[in-house]
Amino acid sequence: MDFLLDANLIDENFYNVLDRLRDYRNHIHIQYIEKNKKVRIRDFGGNAYNIKIYNEAINSLRRLPKIFQTLRNEISKCKYKEGR
Repeated sequence: MDFLLDANLIDENFYNVLDRLRDYRNHIHIQYIEKNKKVRIRDFGGNAYNIKIYNEAINSLRRLPKIFQTLRNEISKCKYKEGR
């Protein structure tokens, strides 16, 4: 994500959204692999994970393919200029 930010493919706001989603995902993974195999919603701080954040996650993830395609196009231009 730092690379995408440094390359100006995402802004700081989008970076923060992705970082928050990564935190949620990591927490869910850690909770799930414990003995009870259940995610404890209370560990998200009450209403910390709500429909607003869910929708933000969906919208953010939908933006990623275009961002990665832009990155791929930029890398291809560099390879072409170098004669590869």
